[in-house]
Amino acid sequence: MRLACTPPISGLALLAVSVVISAGAAELTAPTPDSAQSDFALHVRNARSLLRSGRIRQALAEAAVAERAVPGRAETIALLGDIHFRRADFEAADRDFTAALAIDPKCARAHLGLGRLDQLHFRRRAALQRIVTAYSLNPNDPDTLLAYSSVASDRKQQTLLLERYLALGAGMPREQLESVLGSLQFYRRLGSRKLALLDGPYQPYRLPMSVWSARPGLSNGLLLAVSINGSKPLRLVFDTGAAGIVISRRSAEKLGLEYLADAGLRGVGQSGVEARKMLADSVRVGDLRLRNCVVDVADRALADQIDGAIGSNLFQQFLVRLDARRRVLELLPYPDEAPQGQSQEQVWAGRDRTVPPGMENLIPVCQAGHLLLVNAKLHAASGYLILDTGAAFSSVSRQIALPFVEQPEFEVSGPGGGPITAFRAGAVQLRVADRDLTDPDVITLDFARLSNVHGLEISGLIGYPMLSHCALTLDYRDGLIGFDRGR
Repeated sequence: MRLACTPPISGLALLAVSVVISAGAAELTAPTPDSAQSDFALHVRNARSLLRSGRIRQALAEAAVAERAVPGRAETIALLGDIHFRRADFEAADRDFTAALAIDPKCARAHLGLGRLDQLHFRRRAALQRIVTAYSLNPNDPDTLLAYSSVASDRKQQTLLLERYLALGAGMPREQLESVLGSLQFYRRLGSRKLALLDGPYQPYRLPMSVWSARPGLSNGLLLAVSINGSKPLRLVFDTGAAGIVISRRSAEKLGLEYLADAGLRGVGQSGVEARKMLADSVRVGDLRLRNCVVDVADRALADQIDGAIGSNLFQQFLVRLDARRRVLELLPYPDEAPQGQSQEQVWAGRDRTVPPGMENLIPVCQAGHLLLVNAKLHAASGYLILDTGAAFSSVSRQIALPFVEQPEFEVSGPGGGPITAFRAGAVQLRVADRDLTDPDVITLDFARLSNVHGLEISGLIGYPMLSHCALTLDYRDGLIGFDRGR
């Protein structure tokens, strides 16, 4: 069983396989009546619209109708691949996209789907090639434009692609359109400036941390002392689930930040939080110095007794090691690398995942945006969970049928908006590769909205309580993580 809210896709998937195996070229290319073609295109559009909004069962039903209207089309099988991708069944998605290309090597959506899979799995060169191919075959597809903008080589190209997306994306979700508008404003104001540049030697850094306790006797996370534009150090939670630096409006006062664009912070909450994207000339954490760092300034406080959060991806030019028990963050240079002068966005561009000698015990992860997703097993189920040291609770999706009785509901809050209804799930043990992670007080939350934002099923998050008992290694270059209980 997978951690998903929809049943297995059996009938149409089997139909797709039978098309690949038995249909001849004449059958696949035979002309069809205009009315059938029109019906086919309509149902494919409907299915994709339903899929974007998370209505997976309805999308599957529309795909079945499209298959009946015009059997054996590569577009239908690629659509099945997109449905499997949304359900985080990546192996099935790969089979579908490959099968679609066997029917029609010029199926743009199949190339796009394989490119998105390559992005997830740190196959950056293959992802770029696939997405560029999809764009060359269908330059008017909004999804392809958005994917291409995420791997584009320079900001001018990104800007042109996003402008084209807005011109063609009238039917896309409003939230996505607003996000693209914000990105355009951001890139235009930023100009040619490079982000998160290392301002100092590429050498090991050892950064001391302190414990964040929202209530006496509890350890909710670890804090770094971060100076922005020479300010008095702010208390920021080290957060593998955050993108860069996020602080409250009150904490941002008198920091001399440069306004770039309006934005919003999204999480498991339904409402979100209004924010502004600002630029800091300098950021200092211990002996580490960075220049031109984006700071998201939220309209409200994010949590008690802290100023905000600092994402682990800000340090991605290093091998990152968090030792919660010793309260230290180590940043280790990669051998034979020199990323000085490279923007954070391009630091590992064109690099594919490898497993360097001595790192064979690390676990491959997936990356969706800035989120690191870990494949974990829970009882008889499996799914993808966010690695989130900034979360005071570990949690699993409300859509999962788990063999324990939930307690009465209560409310939690977070950067995604609140209050959020939660239930206590009790003690949970996750199996990640050959390692067990346990938490005696897991909660359940609704991850449907966050899954829609990222376009794939997110089944929970591994929070600080689970991660505090081990030394955590993050390899952003190769997409690897490690849990070391012996350190």
